[in-house]
Amino acid sequence: AFSKCSVSFLRRISRPRHSRKQRPNCHTIFSGYDDSSLWRMKGERMSHDIILIAGDGIGPEVGAAAVRVVEATGVAITWHRHEAGADQYHRTGDALPADTVEAIRQCGVALKGPTATPSGGGYRSINVRLRQELDLFANFRPAKSIPGTARFEEVDLLVIRENTEGLYSGLEHTVVPGVVESLRIITEKASRRVVQFA
Repeated sequence: AFSKCSVSFLRRISRPRHSRKQRPNCHTIFSGYDDSSLWRMKGERMSHDIILIAGDGIGPEVGAAAVRVVEATGVAITWHRHEAGADQYHRTGDALPADTVEAIRQCGVALKGPTATPSGGGYRSINVRLRQELDLFANFRPAKSIPGTARFEEVDLLVIRENTEGLYSGLEHTVVPGVVESLRIITEKASRRVVQFA
């Protein structure tokens, strides 16, 4: 992840990666693309396919910057643009279309910009929906100090958080007008799974 507030890499860590021969064709899930497979050859290099979701607000700007950073590695990448966010909701009534979720599921990796979550109505958080629909149960945040730029030196941490339970369960109800109760669900299965991942 480049920043908690900017761009997130989504990767299905619970599903084994397909070999190149096993990878499904993507022409049926990537609208507007004629690609015959999820991985292709670019010259002598293997091309990796990544779903790109620009998002809302500053999303397209920081997403474009993140794409430049990724491409600067020299890895051959083909970006497949898919929609999610407020603009998509206003156009179609669904902030996270099923074809976007299916594209991520098939491809296995996505770069997502920030998406808006309305307050008090509208639609549910896209981040929470993605975590639950794709079972993205582990959120990991590396923190490493850069000499001469940070107050604290020699910081090298990796924080791992369970992503699908707790308050992310989304189980809420109004007790009485003005009072809302939110259930923090924690199961043994999910707790053991994230500990084993860590």
